[in-house]
Amino acid sequence: MLALRSSNFAAENQYHGCLTLKKIEANEMPKEKCKIIFLDLDGVLNTANYYDRLQHEHLPTEDIFGTLFDPKAVEQLSHIIDSTNAKIVISSSWRYSGIASMRAMWKARQLPGEIYDITSLHVADDYIQSQMENTPNDFDLYDAMILAREMEIALWLEEHPEVTNYIILDDQSTFRQLKEHFVQINPKSGITNKDTERVITILNSK
Repeated sequence: MLALRSSNFAAENQYHGCLTLKKIEANEMPKEKCKIIFLDLDGVLNTANYYDRLQHEHLPTEDIFGTLFDPKAVEQLSHIIDSTNAKIVISSSWRYSGIASMRAMWKARQLPGEIYDITSLHVADDYIQSQMENTPNDFDLYDAMILAREMEIALWLEEHPEVTNYIILDDQSTFRQLKEHFVQINPKSGITNKDTERVITILNSK
């Protein structure tokens, strides 16, 4: 059973007077069981070390989709997918370009795995706006963004009972409710061998 359900967040949201997560009625046929990688891109695949190297060598740092990804980090992601058969849900801000754009980039750059979905585009915006209006003196954008991303993932999980296990790869500070499924990535190096071993262990534990 998954360690988190969005009811935990519903209580927290009521306490803050903000977003209430609602369970969407399932009218679709049951989907095939799967494992999910919630994937941030900046600081996970797009690394500071690789960007600096490209600049130093006077090579392009981006293409039509955005900043180029570090091949070493991409190789680690490929190993994770090969070892777990997990699918990818984009939780990064890159998802604002839309799932079609994400899938087009994955194909054009020949990246590993399958883009299964993206997390909600509205939870963060609604939550941050609510916090700005209700607690302007105590508002912290960074903390709000962290909590909002966690809420987005919780909501996505609530809507997808086919998920048997999941991992969150992100370079931002520790998630609160989801910490057992969270691996924080160093934005300088991106996914490392050590990260990969931990991710595979978690995803294959159930």
